[in-house]
Amino acid sequence: MSIEILPTEILVQVLDDASLEIGDLAIISRVSRRWHSAVIPVLYRRFTFRYYPSLKSEEYKRLESFSKYGHHVRHLSLHIRDWVDKDDTESEMSKSLPDVATYLRMLDPFTEVTHVEHYDIDIRGVTWPIFWAILNYLVSAKPKLISLTIRRNLYWGLAPPSDQDLDPETLLPTPRLSNFTSLNLQVNYKRTGPESIESFPFLVNNLVLALGDSCRNVSKLQLYLIMGENKNLEILKALQEIDFPLLPVDSIKELRYVLLPGIVPPTRLFDTEFGDTKVLTVPSWVCGHWMGPTWEQTPPGKSLKTFKNVETLRITDVFETAEGNNLERNLKFVAKHLPKLQSLILENDERQFSISRKSDGSITWEEVAFVV
Repeated sequence: MSIEILPTEILVQVLDDASLEIGDLAIISRVSRRWHSAVIPVLYRRFTFRYYPSLKSEEYKRLESFSKYGHHVRHLSLHIRDWVDKDDTESEMSKSLPDVATYLRMLDPFTEVTHVEHYDIDIRGVTWPIFWAILNYLVSAKPKLISLTIRRNLYWGLAPPSDQDLDPETLLPTPRLSNFTSLNLQVNYKRTGPESIESFPFLVNNLVLALGDSCRNVSKLQLYLIMGENKNLEILKALQEIDFPLLPVDSIKELRYVLLPGIVPPTRLFDTEFGDTKVLTVPSWVCGHWMGPTWEQTPPGKSLKTFKNVETLRITDVFETAEGNNLERNLKFVAKHLPKLQSLILENDERQFSISRKSDGSITWEEVAFVV
């Protein structure tokens, strides 16, 4: 059967091949008008907007092209590099850059976007008002949003602003997004400094205000809180005493989190029933092995009991529990505290085990092929 007689919608599926390079798709688009119309949705499905490099003459044509076909874009990555405030009259570059309102208007053509990755990590100049304006825009102006990745670097010198420095309009809570099911929040402390830790409560408080009920339907949550470079134990311990507002989420089915032992676990940040979690990906300290030299030891297995209905447990580092590093004892330990556990995956060792229980309640396991 000739490919020419295939319906256009089938032709689109045929051309949606990950092995095809952009150049290949461009060549295919010249075969005929029908092939051109079939290639366009694939060719413009993913767009990375690098600000400000995308505004330079050599890349601006690409930005214009993607803006023209913006309704085909489904995956949008926003990379912000050295945002320069236009009010900074000392900077020649700042005179040619748009303000945040103009920047957001550049994103308007992407009406059908479903996946957004917002990178401002390691970036100086992305002030809090700019950060909140972009975030609020993404969750309020992209109603078909399915997945959102937020990366914020709390670098030294980024002190929380006073209330009067924030535009209240950038913190308007958004309604529930029916399709929004995946949230990835990554907070990185690149350099040691009191402003870094002090900024975290400010971030959480306003994140709850800005997101409102938009995350209610989130079922897949990834949380990275990297605070390891800060050695000020008083500041770190102060985090333990903060009563954070909770972001409302109806039910978390899949959870992955990476953070220092005992510091701001998900239960202190999200208003949800973690008993619904079926897939849990965590460092081994969650299994009750240790809480770090400066924190009190938790009772073995206490952290796991929060996730009593987990069926798949993925350990991201060396597998150690309160039983030490003995594999057999550790398997029994996690299976004991997770009564519905069916699969244990050790990412660091690339090993995977199937877990079952006999009629008398005793635990058996079998090593199976490792699945990435």
